[in-house]
Order: sequence, then structure tokens, then C-alpha cells
Amino acid sequence: MVIYSLLVLLSLTLLFAMLYRSWLYVRYRQWRFHHQAIRIGMKSEPRRLLWQLVRDYHIKESAYTLMNSRLLNKILLKALNDVEMDLSISLKERELLQYQYYEIKRFFDRVKVSPSLLTTKDLPMDALLLINKPDNVRLSLRARCIQLTNLGFSVALEKMSQEQWATLSHRGIFEFLYTDAQHFEYHFTAKLRTVKEDSGQLSLFFAHSKSIEILADQRPPSRRFDREALLAPADLLLDKTGNRQFTAQKEELCSLLELSLVGAVLKSSQDLLLHQFVYLQFMGATQRVVCYGRVEKLVQLGEQKQIHVQFLQTSRSSLNQISYLVYDL
Repeated sequence: MVIYSLLVLLSLTLLFAMLYRSWLYVRYRQWRFHHQAIRIGMKSEPRRLLWQLVRDYHIKESAYTLMNSRLLNKILLKALNDVEMDLSISLKERELLQYQYYEIKRFFDRVKVSPSLLTTKDLPMDALLLINKPDNVRLSLRARCIQLTNLGFSVALEKMSQEQWATLSHRGIFEFLYTDAQHFEYHFTAKLRTVKEDSGQLSLFFAHSKSIEILADQRPPSRRFDREALLAPADLLLDKTGNRQFTAQKEELCSLLELSLVGAVLKSSQDLLLHQFVYLQFMGATQRVVCYGRVEKLVQLGEQKQIHVQFLQTSRSSLNQISYLVYDL
């Protein structure tokens, strides 16, 4: 009986310890998030609201949210569409939440974040770098910065296969990805000058580069959240025959005004009827997505019409494709 009681007590203690550890971990994430938000000048109310969204949608990436406009864009897009489709809240509450989300977008449109890396001369010693060869998708290496000079920087990596060695021996341009302590992601290219082997390691010397981009914020700040509903201007093709026969004639082109996970607003001179079923082919920078929808509203704008289309195929994969397409356009 005593042993049984001890086992029960031990089990309860372990359970309490696990729950307490999880609670501490969440509190630490929250403290870190608020610390970053205060550092960039975010006020308490939008900070609290954004933390609630991060906790609901992307708690594991909370440390990266404020420095990654793509992730932040994804969270706000999901929140806006969830509010739009939530019928359990009143219209007044829905408009208030949407306004608050837009205010968060406007804040990040104005905020200025100073990166810590302007040229490769600022690389810290022992910095971890991911190296790729643009013309060889199979080559992906990890290396550490071991030396900085006025002419370039050296990285060290372990000995590799014969094929990878042959790729390196051809010199050429290499791509680098570096993440600093503030979770900024930097992308730059550099030319390989020399390759040396020393004590089972390879030492690669690259020329300095000034063309450094923040990978998570490739668009300038004024273009990050400059649309009212996370929109992007783009051309798309529309097919009203039902055969997915998209044409590229100028008179068939539509202008995309709005895009969300539930529908799109277009501007076109094509003759369409209310409640007509159409296919839309969106052309992003890296992919094309075909959606099936129904015309819900038509507004005459001079010689053209504003067409409101509601998507009918709303499988999870299609919604994910549309959400990623928003960022590609």
C-alpha cells in the first residue's frame, strides 16, 4: 500500500513537473516576443493582439514572427479570413477585429528595422553559413567563418564526397544564407577564389560581397503591407467556357484587385453573368494556381466591370496554394 501511494505521488509529481515546464516554456516565448515588440516600438494593445494570433496559429515560430514579414503576412491573412467566415460574432465585433488587424499591418509598414549585416566584412567569427551552388541543386553545405581579411572571408567545412569536391574545384559563384542573433535571415552571393585542404578540413576563401539582402523582407518596407486586405496587383486569365482553355489575348486579361482565401475581386471587360461559374488561373512568380468559382457580384466601371468571385473548391491544399500565391504575386 505504501509503495502504491509512493508510485501515485511520483506520477503526480512528474505530471506536475511536465505541465509546469510547458507553462514556463510558453511564458518564456511570450516574454521574448514582447521584448522584441517593445524594441521596435509596438504599443501594448496591438502587441497583446498580435501575441494572441501568434499563439493561436504559429506558437513554435513566435521568436521569428516580428522579423519575418512572410510569416507575419501569413498569420494576418489567416486571421482576417477566419474573422470574415466566423458567423458566431456580430458585424460590429468583426469590423473592430479587422480594423485592429489592419492597424498592425500599417504599423509594420512604417516600422524600420536595422539589420546587423551590411557587407560580408561585418560577418562575425564562427558564424554558421549555409552554402549552395546555384547551378547544382544537390549541393548544400554548412560551414563556419574562420577568417576575415580586407579582400575576403574564409570558411571551413569537413571533407566531402568526390562529386562535391569536383563542384567546388570549378570555383564560380556561390549562394549563402546566414541568420543572426535577432533572427534576421541574410542572403548573398560571393565568388570562390581558392580552396585548400588542411587536417581533414577544406578551407574556402571567398571575395567580399556588398549585395546582401534580408531574405525574409525582399520587398522594401513600403511594399510589405501597402494594400488594405493583403492584396497584390497581378494579371490573371479567366475561362468561362468550363473547359479550362485559358487564352493570353490582351482583351482576355483581367486585373486582380483583391485576393483572399475565400474569393477574389477582378476588373475585366469580359461579358459575364451573375452566378456564372468560371475558372481563374493565377500566375505568381513561382507557380500557377487554377481555382473554380462563381460570380457573386458585378459592378460596372465605365467600359470594364468589377467582378466579385467566390471560390467553390476550398480544399486545404488549394487554400494553401492560394495563400502562398498571395506572397508570390
